[in-house]
Amino acid sequence: MSVERKNATPSAGPTDAMTIDPVYGDLQYLPEMQKNLLKGNVVRGFIRYAIDTYGREATERMAQTLPDDARNLVMEPPLPSLWVPFGPHMEMVRGMALQLMEGDIPKFRAIAEYIARTDIASVYKVLLKMLSTPSFLINRIGSVHDMYARGVELRGSTPMPGRGHVALVSGVLPLFHCTYGVPGWLDAALNLYGVKTPRIEHETCRHRGDPQCTWSVRWT
Repeated sequence: MSVERKNATPSAGPTDAMTIDPVYGDLQYLPEMQKNLLKGNVVRGFIRYAIDTYGREATERMAQTLPDDARNLVMEPPLPSLWVPFGPHMEMVRGMALQLMEGDIPKFRAIAEYIARTDIASVYKVLLKMLSTPSFLINRIGSVHDMYARGVELRGSTPMPGRGHVALVSGVLPLFHCTYGVPGWLDAALNLYGVKTPRIEHETCRHRGDPQCTWSVRWT
């Protein structure tokens, strides 16, 4: 991942508002991002992935290096139905990225797919099938994303068959969420419709200085 301003120091928490942190993104938006809310089932999905992939001992060892609120998320995961502030979750994700994943930030796309597959199988499968087609899903992506996050608003459109456009019309998502989380979830959701090779591109990004985050979606 390229860093357009000043490199963040991996061993220390980000503090400079002019820094592009490899996990959080542009730190001028940090206070705004921390106020967003995330559904407990997503937080539990990150923890489940860490334990399944790296082991419980390594995950709990990572948790001991985190601030209290973030450590508590790992040691006592929230109920799936609760809403959790993004701040502690972001600290937990940064700990995973730098300690467990050895800085392999793009791996968050696979984590988003992993979480989505579990959610779709247990909670959202009926909803998505009710949405009938990929176009119907894209056009209502805001309502679906509201099940995962609050404080931000997505809006989708399908200008032609097999083509979709998604935009973050209000709020700011952390870099790991907008660059890898949204595309990873869309990968898993589109596969439910039998789309084997969806193409999701994060075309513009607030963390790169664009006015909003946008994604192009293609399928056959």
